[in-house]
Amino acid sequence: MSLPSQSSLSALSLEAIVSECHDAIITKSLDGKVTSWNAGAEKLFGYSSEERLGQTMAVLFPSLGLQEEEQILATIGNGQLVEPFRTTRIHKSGRPIVVSVSVSPIRNTVGDVCGVLMVERDVSSFLRQEHCSNHYEAIVNSADDAIISKSLDGTIETWNSAAEKMFGYKANEAIGQNIKLIFPKERYAEEEKLISSVLGEKPIRHFRTTRLHKDGRKIFASVSISPIFDAYGRVTGFSKIARDITKEIEHEKQFSRQINYDGLTGILNREGILNCVEELIQLSQVRGKKFALLSLNLDNFRAINERYGKAFGDRVLARVARELQCHIRGADEVGRLGGDEFLICLFGFSDLEGVKKAAQKVVQAVSDIQDVKGVNIRPTASVGISIFPEDGKSRTVLLNRANNALAQVKHANKNSYLLYSGVIGSELKQDNLLVQELKLALNNEELFLVFQPICHATDQRVDKVEVLVRWNHPELGFVPPDVFIPLAEKYGLISQIDEFVVRQALKHLSRWTGLFGMDFQVSINASPFSFFADEDSVNRIRDQLHEFGLKGENVVLEITEHSFLEDTAQTQKLLDAYHELGVKIAIDDFGTGYSSLTYLRKYPIDYLKIDKVFVSAIESNQMDYNLCQCVIELAKKVGIKVVTEGIETSTQKETLQSLESDYLQGYLFSKPLSEKALLEYMKRIH
Repeated sequence: MSLPSQSSLSALSLEAIVSECHDAIITKSLDGKVTSWNAGAEKLFGYSSEERLGQTMAVLFPSLGLQEEEQILATIGNGQLVEPFRTTRIHKSGRPIVVSVSVSPIRNTVGDVCGVLMVERDVSSFLRQEHCSNHYEAIVNSADDAIISKSLDGTIETWNSAAEKMFGYKANEAIGQNIKLIFPKERYAEEEKLISSVLGEKPIRHFRTTRLHKDGRKIFASVSISPIFDAYGRVTGFSKIARDITKEIEHEKQFSRQINYDGLTGILNREGILNCVEELIQLSQVRGKKFALLSLNLDNFRAINERYGKAFGDRVLARVARELQCHIRGADEVGRLGGDEFLICLFGFSDLEGVKKAAQKVVQAVSDIQDVKGVNIRPTASVGISIFPEDGKSRTVLLNRANNALAQVKHANKNSYLLYSGVIGSELKQDNLLVQELKLALNNEELFLVFQPICHATDQRVDKVEVLVRWNHPELGFVPPDVFIPLAEKYGLISQIDEFVVRQALKHLSRWTGLFGMDFQVSINASPFSFFADEDSVNRIRDQLHEFGLKGENVVLEITEHSFLEDTAQTQKLLDAYHELGVKIAIDDFGTGYSSLTYLRKYPIDYLKIDKVFVSAIESNQMDYNLCQCVIELAKKVGIKVVTEGIETSTQKETLQSLESDYLQGYLFSKPLSEKALLEYMKRIH
């Protein structure tokens, strides 16, 4: 048996390639008759080789295609080249097919053109994709929002027209750069948290943050992030939609500036007068001048409200405000902090005698009121005074010290005034040495936070913790909160403690959201002495949420029932402001104070916390069982979640689970933990 020659093998290989090729490979004579028709041509056009061999290709052409065929044959016959082109063919079924065509001459052994080789490929699907791509590209480029895509390593891959406008970079400047090109440095860690949340199937929608323009200025942006998947469902990158909300933020600030006056009294409201204090601090520092803060509170005002009603009490407040305005100088300012609390900024005095005379004047002005709307009353007022810069160089310190002096004068001698300077230190020491120690503790970092997990009742998952403040005294050891918190409230230190707790809690939370998910919450106890007396707390929390890259929904403020005793427009306004920010509100110790269904109807309440006093005997006391059952059922009907505190036994847990409490908290699950211990606890349960 003889072996085939090398030339025979090559011919066989070429024949196999042509036969198996997916493209249509067709040869024709110069008169247009088909001389070969491969399997690719059969598949593409639907005709078998037997049907086409010896025939022209006219059946595949639209009516205008016959002229195209004549031109190709003539061009090839003259030895000229035909550039590849796209055209339309007709399938045997009658449907059109868009093909790309490559044409080459076939030459005989002496080099003369004797035929035509045509390679045709179906590009219909490619054109459809190209059309869709062009369509989507047009949509993206016409969008008002910046639409950007980036790879897994943060490299920018697409950058639409709106992104050019919003950030100042042209597409060719941005594409290929890292996405941090448009991030302020303090926002670098934020991106990792957001991406982690998206990968955890928790979408990011309309997250408020800041970004950088090419010229260096910061832009307020609302950002949404989505993953990009490949054909196998793997994440290959992320798409980002960003909207410039700088003007919106500016309008919010402008609106806030416009609402600086108290609707009841016509004088500056809390925000307005506190802004005035800040401006005075800056101005006094530049000019080297002093000023005084007079914190004024009406004596026994609650008795007036109880005897004559709230409407009459409001008239008294309006009258007091008018008298104060009449008895201060034109350069001074007076504002209402809330309730019956007023603050006077006394600017440009020469000595303390001038301050004392001014204080005596306003005390006398209040006591000179003899009747309001025909009702004979004799209101009196107490005033506490702090001096800038001797008593403090910040608004918080000055206010606290003026309030310290006010607390002392109300305790010892109402209808009078007292300066903080040189007096309050010794009086506080006599009252309670711990107060002085507590003041030092705030500066010496003796206060710290612990965290108690709050568990889902069904499976004990933890996505929130309660934040608790503790004091480790260098000599006395751990001082119980029920000892130092009341002292802080009495002597005006509670605002500083609350500010410390909130800032530290959010600082911890900024790390935890990266570990436990973007929806992780901290629950913070709010003292009524600072919460309801300080509208600026909303702005502080807003700024700190922004600083740490958090959402309002990450924070739950726990307010005791006793705090709602002052059921005022101020309470409504403050709670509404927190609600708009996204901060959740919980009524703590529910059932131990002055429970009122009005709170649930009137205020934006998200959680009720059932006090442990009802839980301790729930196994044996039918009344406690019934009360817990009623509270949980009531809360569910009005769409409020229930947290039950003080769970110490498995029986208590099972009972509360059967009553369908949403969350459980107590020593059965965990005592309050340090951050390190909390991280270990979370690892164990997840």
